[in-house]
Amino acid sequence: MKKSLFVIFASVLFVFNGSAQCNVPITQIVEYDFLSDFPIGGDTVYCYNEILDEIISNVQGGSGVYSYKWYFTTDINLLNHDLLNSPATWTLINGATNSNYTPPPITQSIRYKRVTTDVNCPALTRNDFTFVYHLYKVDQIEAIQKTCSPSIEAASIIDHTADPLWKNTADWYTIQWEYSDSETGVFIPISGATNFIYLPPNIQNTIYYRRKYSLDPYSHYGGTCNVQLSNAVAINPVMCSTFSSAITGPASVVPHQTSIYSVDESVELEYDWTVWGGDIVSGQGTNTITVLWGEYYPPIMGGRTNGVTLKETDIFYTSNYTYLHVAIAATTGINKGFASSGVSVFPNPIKNQFTVEMPTANTAVNYTVYSTTGVQMQSGSFSAAASGNTISTQLPAGMYQLVLNYDGVFTSSRLVVSGQ
Repeated sequence: MKKSLFVIFASVLFVFNGSAQCNVPITQIVEYDFLSDFPIGGDTVYCYNEILDEIISNVQGGSGVYSYKWYFTTDINLLNHDLLNSPATWTLINGATNSNYTPPPITQSIRYKRVTTDVNCPALTRNDFTFVYHLYKVDQIEAIQKTCSPSIEAASIIDHTADPLWKNTADWYTIQWEYSDSETGVFIPISGATNFIYLPPNIQNTIYYRRKYSLDPYSHYGGTCNVQLSNAVAINPVMCSTFSSAITGPASVVPHQTSIYSVDESVELEYDWTVWGGDIVSGQGTNTITVLWGEYYPPIMGGRTNGVTLKETDIFYTSNYTYLHVAIAATTGINKGFASSGVSVFPNPIKNQFTVEMPTANTAVNYTVYSTTGVQMQSGSFSAAASGNTISTQLPAGMYQLVLNYDGVFTSSRLVVSGQ
């Protein structure tokens, strides 16, 4: 492969120092093999670890006695030739003090420059720059497996280390994905798989995939690395996580009722609950939540639908949504909490009895005790007494909802039963 050894574009700096010799600027005598077809505006493409030719170039002018320093930079994203004032960071190459320089084998895209200084006329200094030596190298690809989706994704990284201008010029190369049943077996081209990323179909057995990368041999120079192969990655069949198909819990509640909703627990899943018409009291992030429901509101056009939604996400970031509609019962009276209704219940927690104190005496009151899952556990009625009404109960320890209905008023509150 031919290689551009040096290019002339530089800034020449000199000042008059009283010597006739120092009035003669340093000029460059170039010796190189000129390349007739330069990819990327004159830059040349090289294979990974390829040995580069010696950069040969002499100078003349000034006093004729010169010192040399060579530098390199990997900051190659320069779209103009203003290299003297460019933001590139140049690194001195120790020991490179001759007019010519032989670069080491290329392992990254790189540019070189030589700084020539007249020993007898220090103000005469010249900077000369090479083209960019563009590296053409396939990097490692990597596979990301996903389950419970139409395909298992094999995602990959950009497969060479050249600058963005080179990476984005997709019409200069072709890509072909191949597959095999073993890492060292025969790889077969996949029809139509010519993009950086390939999405394999669902599989039953382990399949190996690799990417074949080819430079255009008619327009560009890749030498012995015109065609390169990536590493082979294995895609393994993985069992999908089992998502919930239904939420367990009461689908019909009364205002201010506390209810529990749950699904079967799986250690592979993350849980994210959303409740409309109530508040999550506890359990967010687990497979079971406790919800305190709010008031009944008549449906309106485009209005919300009360209920519980669960988003489950597996270890492959695949998500599934499950929804349970929950109807909040309507009442003919005024819906109020105990505090706003002037009702009090004590003690709370209770053991085997509790007292209900009403805001007015001689009022007919119906009461119902519900479990958190909406099951009616106890009910009855009483005529409100000024000293309060004591109600006996044999409820197991736990949390309940006490609902009172009197004088067209519907009110409720939590009731906690401690151990007997």
